[in-house]
Amino acid sequence: MRTFFIGLFSILLLSHSAQANANENEMAAYIDPVFHPALELFNAGDARGLDRELDSLRRQHGNKADYHYLRGQHSILRMAEVSTIRMPFMARGMRNHWQDAIKADPNHELATMSLAMFHMAAPGIVGGNKDEAESLYQQLVALESRWQHPVNITRLTMQEAPQEELDQAYESMFVAFPKNTQMRLTYFYTKVQAEDWDAANEQLLAIQAVYAERDEVSAEDQALLDYQWGRLAAESGRDLEKGRDLLLGLLADSRLPENIRAEWAHARLAAIFLHLGQSEHAATHVEQARRGMDDDERLAELLNELTAKVQAADS
Repeated sequence: MRTFFIGLFSILLLSHSAQANANENEMAAYIDPVFHPALELFNAGDARGLDRELDSLRRQHGNKADYHYLRGQHSILRMAEVSTIRMPFMARGMRNHWQDAIKADPNHELATMSLAMFHMAAPGIVGGNKDEAESLYQQLVALESRWQHPVNITRLTMQEAPQEELDQAYESMFVAFPKNTQMRLTYFYTKVQAEDWDAANEQLLAIQAVYAERDEVSAEDQALLDYQWGRLAAESGRDLEKGRDLLLGLLADSRLPENIRAEWAHARLAAIFLHLGQSEHAATHVEQARRGMDDDERLAELLNELTAKVQAADS
């Protein structure tokens, strides 16, 4: 049961990333300005601060649609913290707040999107309803809402729709949200998994172009892009020197992106050096990766494959 709720949590966070990452100012345009401080607290992941701010806003302004929408979003932050026993109750409360937001404002696009995502991911035992999800999606289409696109991508993914149809949905998403780098990264991951190297490369180039237009790019965003260039080089065998230099730079400067362990960077470097025909360097990075891999089964499997390739190259 907990595995399901973590999946629900991930899908709902993805729906939020489609909102926040598109452009915070664009997202705020859909929310009454008096609720912007609460929105900022949610974007910062401050569950306690958001709880206090929403209580204050409710006392001042009542149960407005934006209050219920953000109260539902608050539950997303809490979902990862609570016990399995409490998760079903929190999920139903989340759903109820988004329903109340739509009752207060039938055209509340953000609440409609969030509720559609919920119904697609949640089983009936906690109030999920696939027909209701489709109805909410069609409501977004009728409103000509940009938020229909992340919902459509999720529905097509869960329906295991043909790849061509999913590709078209992503392209529509990028037209609606040209600055949304998070969704481009998500698409990049699917293309790497499919070994569609041209499409994966295209997404990283698009993200790079978005960053070039910004006045400032956060160190975390740049580090994540650099790492993905390295990963693409390691898996595709393309742009090897670029991938090598970026990964070495990340390790040397101790600026790996959050949640990316140094062991993974060393594994990527080992793969790159194998592509370059430099098995001694590859073996060094395999050894460094093994030192701290702990119980990471995916990493252990990759390192075993790389070790076999190093031994084959040296024989």
